[in-house]
Amino acid sequence: MMAKTLGKVAIVGTGGIGGYYGGLIANSGGDVIFIGRSDVPSLRLRGLQVRSEVAESFHLDPIEVSERPSQVGVVDLVIIATKTTGNAEVAEWVKPMVGEGTTILTLQNGLGNDVFFGEKFPQSEIYSGLCFVCLNRIEPGVIHHIDQGHVTVGCYRGREGACEELVNELCACGIQAKAVENLAAAQWRKLFWNIPFNGLAIAEGGIDCAEIMSRVSDKVERLMREVHAVASALGYDIGEVETLVSKQMEVTRNMGPYRPSSLLDYHSGRRIELDSIWRLPVLRAEEVGVDVPEMRILLKAMEAYQASVSP
Repeated sequence: MMAKTLGKVAIVGTGGIGGYYGGLIANSGGDVIFIGRSDVPSLRLRGLQVRSEVAESFHLDPIEVSERPSQVGVVDLVIIATKTTGNAEVAEWVKPMVGEGTTILTLQNGLGNDVFFGEKFPQSEIYSGLCFVCLNRIEPGVIHHIDQGHVTVGCYRGREGACEELVNELCACGIQAKAVENLAAAQWRKLFWNIPFNGLAIAEGGIDCAEIMSRVSDKVERLMREVHAVASALGYDIGEVETLVSKQMEVTRNMGPYRPSSLLDYHSGRRIELDSIWRLPVLRAEEVGVDVPEMRILLKAMEAYQASVSP
């Protein structure tokens, strides 16, 4: 049974994250409109399919979609599920849907997204969700859900208790969500995996998680320890380092040949989330005087890739 207080929900981005979590809300009976571009004709024609290996699969047809936010009007909740590379454009794109009482939830990787949208929409409550999920959009409107799926949600700016309210509403829609008190710590905990695996997938020539584990697991561990050192220097308790390394290596081993999102970008010749996942963490390391040689090497590789891709 869906929580009725979510109201009208706009899902910005029709890729894997937007399709999966927006699909769960719509499948629970939520009032959802998907905002996209190239996928919109396929979504109108065939609807949205979620094919899950570990949970319920479902097919929504018809669904409400639009490529013109200006025609949608103000909504109650905007969920931003696009790559961080397009945040400046996304902010302008969704502006017509944001009113005085609109809440914004970002489901994006890395650092700085909550701050960015907080500055763009100073009257809105801003929340950031970190998705721990293995999925890929295998074709327009078709999401392959491989494993996991929980979301940790933190508050950048909002009323007391509102984060817990939002999480309860998401849970009522079938999303495995939990609230966290320290959003920044949660972001660094996610970077603990994202920096090495998304980065090495590209730096090592386009390899999946299984290949990373078999070929360069030593680099993964060194990167993880550097990320932990920076988080600790910043004052964030993300857990005991050896326990985290062991757990994340085991989790990734069980994923098999999973392709991280940046690997999909690499194979498609798309730009990667350079600033939020690699550049800003290295800058934070410099600010607190933590030496991160592996992170700097990886950043240079990411910058070289980005320079090779057309804007």
